[in-house]
Amino acid sequence: MFTSGTPITLVPLDATNAFQLTWDWLNSFGASAVTKEARFCHDLLALIKNNSASTSMYSLWDPLTAAILADPSLIVEQVTLNLTVALTGDQVGRTVIDDVEGKPVQVVLEADPNFFTVFVNKLNQWPHYY
Repeated sequence: MFTSGTPITLVPLDATNAFQLTWDWLNSFGASAVTKEARFCHDLLALIKNNSASTSMYSLWDPLTAAILADPSLIVEQVTLNLTVALTGDQVGRTVIDDVEGKPVQVVLEADPNFFTVFVNKLNQWPHYY
């Protein structure tokens, strides 16, 4: 993908750590979910939360990335890094900084805490199909 020439914005797992799936947020989301799509996402996230260990933390990796795709203004801080995927060595399979052969990628370092509101609002705007 890095060599395709397609502009890439990467939302690494580190950037999602501030956005934890909590019961308080899920309850608020459930109360405001009015579209079929919002209810589906709420139910899916509730299932994930119910099935995760009570002590484990679950970051909203995919929801944050989807919200940034829908509203790039959620990006508070980003940098451009030359990245590649290591094919050999002790980092094999990992995305690594490579200023020699890497391709420029926008990397999100921090997202707006307003993400939660944007995520729910965008889901509630989707047309529902019956």
